[in-house]
Amino acid sequence: MLTGQASPRHAIDGFNAGVIDRFIRKDDREAIRRVVDYVRELERKVTASVGDAALSILQRQSLPFLGNPALLALLADVTRDAEAVWVTVSLTPPGVTAIDKAGRLKRWLVMDDEAGASQLEVAREAGAPEAFMRAILRGTHLPFFLGARNAGGYYEHGLERSAGLHKIIAAEIPGFKVAELPRCFPV
Repeated sequence: MLTGQASPRHAIDGFNAGVIDRFIRKDDREAIRRVVDYVRELERKVTASVGDAALSILQRQSLPFLGNPALLALLADVTRDAEAVWVTVSLTPPGVTAIDKAGRLKRWLVMDDEAGASQLEVAREAGAPEAFMRAILRGTHLPFFLGARNAGGYYEHGLERSAGLHKIIAAEIPGFKVAELPRCFPV
């Protein structure tokens, strides 16, 4: 509450009612600095709160790997090894996207067991070739079709199977597998 009319009694009433949580005296020489500092503190708290809420939603709904410290450490290692200067999570494909010092886009597909089973089921129902199915079942490759007409990256009849198979680079984290996607052109 910013007002020229507030007295210490108003401040006490405001605190007790939960309406205000700071009181700065009118004659305080540092009043403006204190207000600015407090606004910045509130901005940090709100940003952290919104970030925590967004992370929680993404962990549960779209990107469950964000809640796995071992997997996050692995992704930090691969992006560091790739000399990434910019890194973000991506929904499609699910994983991490980075840009290296040369401006090349690099992507890592992260698939949990549930998504992998779903990919396998769709491929089986779509009549995927036996070699495609074997590569997935052996656990050496992850299926995801970049640029496919569907948002899930699923196999569709007639798609070139090799375009959708990506060699697994990490499978030691229970419940998740990671594959590096083909090198992309500079951005």
